[in-house]
Amino acid sequence: MINFLRKRWDSLKTVVASLKIVRFSIIVMLFGFIALTLVPQGQDIVVIVSSYGLLKKVWFLTAALLWAFQIWYWARVMLFMWFSSGPAMDEFTTKINEHAPRFLGAVSLLALAYTFFAAQKGSSLLMGFLFMGFAALFIAFVYYRRKLFNLDKLDPVQARQYPGQSCTFNDLPQGTKITLLISTTIAAIPFLLFVIHPNLFTFFGSGAVLLFCIAMWVPMGSWLSYLSFKWRIPVITILFLFAMVFSRWNDNHGLRVLDSTKTVKPAFKEQFDDWYSARRSINPQKSKIPLIVVAAEGGGIRAAYWTAGVLARIQDKVPHFSSDLFAISSVSGGSLGAAVFSSLLAEGMSDKLQQHASRILDEDFLAPAIAAWLTGDMLQRILPFPISYLDRSRAIERSWELSWQKEMHTSDTANRFSNSFDDLWKNNHEYRIPSLFFNGTWVEKGRRLITSNVRIDPKEFQDAYDIDQYTEGKIRLSTRFIALLVLRILVRRGQLIMRCALLTVVILIIPVRRLHMKFLELSSRILRNGRSWNPWSLSSTMIRLIRPSRICKTLILRIWKVRRLFYTKFCLPYKPC
Repeated sequence: MINFLRKRWDSLKTVVASLKIVRFSIIVMLFGFIALTLVPQGQDIVVIVSSYGLLKKVWFLTAALLWAFQIWYWARVMLFMWFSSGPAMDEFTTKINEHAPRFLGAVSLLALAYTFFAAQKGSSLLMGFLFMGFAALFIAFVYYRRKLFNLDKLDPVQARQYPGQSCTFNDLPQGTKITLLISTTIAAIPFLLFVIHPNLFTFFGSGAVLLFCIAMWVPMGSWLSYLSFKWRIPVITILFLFAMVFSRWNDNHGLRVLDSTKTVKPAFKEQFDDWYSARRSINPQKSKIPLIVVAAEGGGIRAAYWTAGVLARIQDKVPHFSSDLFAISSVSGGSLGAAVFSSLLAEGMSDKLQQHASRILDEDFLAPAIAAWLTGDMLQRILPFPISYLDRSRAIERSWELSWQKEMHTSDTANRFSNSFDDLWKNNHEYRIPSLFFNGTWVEKGRRLITSNVRIDPKEFQDAYDIDQYTEGKIRLSTRFIALLVLRILVRRGQLIMRCALLTVVILIIPVRRLHMKFLELSSRILRNGRSWNPWSLSSTMIRLIRPSRICKTLILRIWKVRRLFYTKFCLPYKPC
């Protein structure tokens, strides 16, 4: 009995030792699985991959196979070098050394199959079965490759042949060394390209970029583990300590500020009076001037797509809508959608706004953010000094700017998103461009920050601060979102509710458990302030735009004019999940 327990204990120690040696391969495998299964953005990536065209699916498959290969091969080599430097292995240790790397490589592909099955979509199920098939082919390849390619005669790699010797990289067979160098090169070159230009490989798709990036970390982490083994120094632990210490002063998440000086912003009442005077001069015969305020919910790129699409579609059908729209109060992705809509108005466009807005926001903005986060931004953590170029927010800012430039065919100097936020209202003499109120939170202090083209007075906006108080110059339009939001892609199920009041029409599309009450409160205050100055000459309307259901492919937005019993129906093409 004692001998039996001793053998089991020795076997357990062998398994633990093996897992410790290949820990970086295990960490990368778990990271990819968790990112695509438990993280909302990753779940959306899985659904999006299923709807990709053939080319992007091929890139995703290539990235997945590279990921599995890196996990398998580097685990195999690490076990070989570790156990070859110890005493002769028993049969159980030999089996662990032989089968554990194969198991890790196959499980990585099976994990991808599980993520597609969990998505529960028709095309996702097909992708799940496809990856199950590739996992089976991968297992067959790693088990029979030596017989298939007659490798035993060329390069006998068996750890049992090196008992008691110290095995280093130079002691490895020539073929193994060449394979490791090729694997490292395949990881290093894209890593440097992602650091230099994270927007370069967006055509891969966010799913492929994620797998490519984490596959690149396998050789790097394995080399660090090898150096720890060779030098008897915990290199990875030391790097983690460096990251903890350097984090006190190497923060590189700054705001891109233009060289031009700030403009003097009008007060809220002054802006409203000018807008009202412009409306009254255009429509002197009207007894009441329509006042519309939009409150846009957050929710990442889908909220941006929904907000810009709805407003642009209304503008296409009702050309005077922008003239009656005084302000948009938004948060997170809703702010991006509001900016796209307002920028299209600033371009002087009179039709096809919804078409342009859809194409601008149809790009894959997550891919450059992932590339910058898993390469340059990770590298910044272990550097003792900040490098602003490695900030991941620059990648997503630049992706917005490039998307606008691609759709509108403008130069970089005429790009609305790379120019100043205040330039939107530069030629707004007819007040067709609404005032924007981007709501955010100062994380360190818990304060509510508002980015707007009007001056934020704490007396008028309680518990709110103007972000321009904390910046030294003009900020790009694309940078305004980075200061105030963190993009999320998850869209929860929702329902359409319509509520009519005497003077106010509220359109709700509620898909979330917790509503952003602050920006709704701001929208209500805008309405109250406007009507308090001209209570009998305004017909107030607040439109509340919140993320729609991810199930719906098309949504119908109905606007009711209560007094005139006017009915308008818009069919809105909705971006598929």
